[in-house]
Amino acid sequence: MSLFSKLFTVMLTGMSMMLTAENFIPYSCEVGVGYDYFRSLPEGDWEGNTGGLASFNLCASGPCLMDYGVAGQIGGSYGNYDWSGRGSSPTGKQTGSQQQTFLTGAIFRKTTCCSGINAGIAYDWMWNKNASVFALQSSISQVRFQGGYVWEQADEFGVWATLNVNTAHRTSQGIPVEFRAISQANLYWEHRFDNCSRTMIWAGIPYKRSLMFSTGRAGRFIIGGSFHAPLVSRLSIDGHASYMRGHSASGALKQRTYAANLFIGLNWAFGDEIYGVDPYMSIGNNSNFITDTNVTF
Repeated sequence: MSLFSKLFTVMLTGMSMMLTAENFIPYSCEVGVGYDYFRSLPEGDWEGNTGGLASFNLCASGPCLMDYGVAGQIGGSYGNYDWSGRGSSPTGKQTGSQQQTFLTGAIFRKTTCCSGINAGIAYDWMWNKNASVFALQSSISQVRFQGGYVWEQADEFGVWATLNVNTAHRTSQGIPVEFRAISQANLYWEHRFDNCSRTMIWAGIPYKRSLMFSTGRAGRFIIGGSFHAPLVSRLSIDGHASYMRGHSASGALKQRTYAANLFIGLNWAFGDEIYGVDPYMSIGNNSNFITDTNVTF
């Protein structure tokens, strides 16, 4: 047998082994589009940003890890906001829309029993163009943890929290401007229904000193929620919302200290229906990734 024939035989054997159930890597994926509104501290007294968003969330587990409920995921989104321009900007960039990209990588373990512990850790990266009242670019990131106890497959109680990783330093009109993620900690309750719908609510606080204020945290408290509701096979409607009560302030400054987010969209799911693992961590978004800054107007 020639060397080419041997290599061809080995290649065919390898492909057939990869396609067997024992060696196939099961995966699931969701792609979606939706409407998104958000504002955070960098918006100053500007009302916020409204636009469209497209996203994906891919989850896969290895054959040796599937029996233990261990899997990894990678996902992201691209949003385009303020299509008519940003009238809040004093820098001559009012005509440009704001663009925002999230990327998330995570690893998690979900209980394989009807009751047990779920836990996951994610790294979120956010990139903005024409962000804040100064219409600047920024690139910041955070680490996010989520863990809870599942009770009889229906209810999960736990905590999710974030920790900022870096601070972006920029300059506008000679003014040094900084951006970073607001570190937060929340308690949550998630309920799953028989038709595979699920809802989640949470409440918590930001827990590190704010960039905007010389003393105190970025806000007083945070509340939020999310839902997932199947419409037909593989098609679902999804949404999330959050609100951060602003830092104690008087006068017009109150308008600059709160954050809010509202998203609703449609998701299409595909992948391995038998062996596929559903993602445990949500991708980064403006509810679980809130931005702080040191200066607005």
